[in-house]
Amino acid sequence: FSLTCNNATTSAKFLPTLPTSGTLYSSDNETLLNGLYHSKPSNYEAVPEGSADEIGDPARELIELIPTRDSLLVVKEDGIWRVTGETERNLTIKPLETTVFGKAPNSWVSFDNAAWGLSTLGIVRVTEAGTDLMSRPIDDKISLLLTFSNFATFSHALAYESEGLYLFFCQELSTDTSATIAYVYNNLTQ
Repeated sequence: FSLTCNNATTSAKFLPTLPTSGTLYSSDNETLLNGLYHSKPSNYEAVPEGSADEIGDPARELIELIPTRDSLLVVKEDGIWRVTGETERNLTIKPLETTVFGKAPNSWVSFDNAAWGLSTLGIVRVTEAGTDLMSRPIDDKISLLLTFSNFATFSHALAYESEGLYLFFCQELSTDTSATIAYVYNNLTQ
């Protein structure tokens, strides 16, 4: 976007003077697929330049941030990282799981103090202690889903903490143009 003023009187109130047309002052976005940005304390919309930590492979996208009681789990296309610390100056970022790769960003939710979502292995539960494959009974269906060209677009999940449910919605057939089936994991009854 470009910054302009609606008239010369308003324009003159800025230093430097803002133009009334054109693109002299245009935005310049910094894009880091693997960047974890820090905002100013208590000013969450203000993100100073140079306030990003790069996590993992720069060519692999950050999919989701999942808060847990003691840390922040960062789900990426090339693994899962754990972020701990109280301020931006004392953050520690360490790989937690480098063999599980996140898929379908909207399938990742915070549930039962863990990150749950679709990965290259299937639906997993990731805690600070490690990773558990939760979709073993439906592995054949999840494996088929991963071959669909639009699975990441149509897959999404919800966590229903009070009932102990993780609900995963996805296509049943490759020709489906929306999520048409839901798989439900009950954490209380397993």
